Amino acid sequence: MIGYPTGRFCMCSPTIYLVYPSARAREDRVASGYRLLSSLTTVHVEPPAGSVSYLAGDDHFRTQALVAALEDPCCSFIMAARGGYGVSRLDLARIAPHLGRNPIPLMGFSDITFLLYFWSAQGVPAFHGPVMTQLADLDGPSRQKTLRLLQTGEWDIDVPMVPVGAPQAESLCGPLHGGNLSVLETMIGYPWFPDLTGSLFVLEDINEPPYKLDRMLTHLLKTTSLAKARAIILGDFVGCPGWEEVIGEVLGAYPHLTCFKGFPAGHGEINHPFALGSPCTLTPHHNGWRLRTIGDQA
Repeated sequence: MIGYPTGRFCMCSPTIYLVYPSARAREDRVASGYRLLSSLTTVHVEPPAGSVSYLAGDDHFRTQALVAALEDPCCSFIMAARGGYGVSRLDLARIAPHLGRNPIPLMGFSDITFLLYFWSAQGVPAFHGPVMTQLADLDGPSRQKTLRLLQTGEWDIDVPMVPVGAPQAESLCGPLHGGNLSVLETMIGYPWFPDLTGSLFVLEDINEPPYKLDRMLTHLLKTTSLAKARAIILGDFVGCPGWEEVIGEVLGAYPHLTCFKGFPAGHGEINHPFALGSPCTLTPHHNGWRLRTIGDQA
């Protein structure tokens, strides 16, 4: 069982802050997730507002929502309502000093990938995991793991993996990184883009045609340290026709990179939370392989 890697926590009476750092969201889906979570713990909502149809408020408003969460001594966790688009427009210089004083963990995925790596670069726990609009639609294990994390701070990864081709080693160890392929590509050049050397790197995406998957993955491999990862681990690619063939063809130029598929992350009903940078191991298990977190990090 893994605990929070670092940070300030008041798990005796936690308050989960629900924020909209990016896009607006269908309120019925937010409400379904809110009812589920608020039946177990206290949830404070920083509601959306504003005039731009695809954003949950102007940049100042969405930045202030995060600052408010970081300033609240009762806040123990920040959860994004939805991804979409908009995180890259936030005033991160304004958020940084508050985050330094109050290192409150954040969870989300998709567009929130950008914010997760900003959090992680400040040494604050960042969890790739469900957003509120997804919570009520998750399968049983994903929902259970998410609620356990939000309530107790405990989490783990222990899942079967399917190798794509022949693995190049008997076992693989490294920090677990990853996120949304489209967003990761837009992060190239930012100072908090992670060093992926030796990592186990998870990718997922939604509604992207084959040529875009090819272009984005090729760009990452040629301009970042992704080609120095220990393994590429594929999650769900919802609505991405032919994604396995495309990614397999691109990675064919990097025979030293071991590839696995079947990781429980993405825009569907399966999305297990994990902390960016957490040490993990990939080892043979019965007729396949297994990805597990290593040790206890209280």
